[in-house]
Amino acid sequence: SRFSSESQISIPDDSAFSIPFGGALTIEAWVNPEVRNTAGMGSTILRKFDNNSGQVEYALSIMSDGTLRFFNGQGGSVGSGAPVPLNTWSHVAAVINNGNVTLFLNGNQIATGAVNPFFGDSTAPVEIGNDQGNPFHFTGRIDEVALHRSSLTPSQIQQRMVSRTVSD
Repeated sequence: SRFSSESQISIPDDSAFSIPFGGALTIEAWVNPEVRNTAGMGSTILRKFDNNSGQVEYALSIMSDGTLRFFNGQGGSVGSGAPVPLNTWSHVAAVINNGNVTLFLNGNQIATGAVNPFFGDSTAPVEIGNDQGNPFHFTGRIDEVALHRSSLTPSQIQQRMVSRTVSD
């Protein structure tokens, strides 16, 4: 789907979208950003709000400098040094396991770090392409978004990246 300043996709809540304490989740998507969003948290690829705590449960974003970043409102973020290129398709993924986060760009591991392993269990929807009520919109295309209730291995991330195709 193509996204611009006010567009987003909202997926109704499902318990599979929340990460229990010490749990695992993999977020992956194909992205083709057209511009860098210079607002605070950059361009939101995907986020889930925790309406119990009033904070972001988790989010995967492209920052204003083009770097990929995973956010957890309960305990920090993990960011990459490698920028996601503009005007080309890239496969991005964040693997979360008991608070340990690994980021991937085009099948290559680009960052690791830790966040607080506590995540919420909210009833808020998962949002793709925008951070509702905030200026962190994604301008470009996002395709083949997937959430897995497990920590995919680096070889599984590579395999999924190679086996998928996206088109303009």
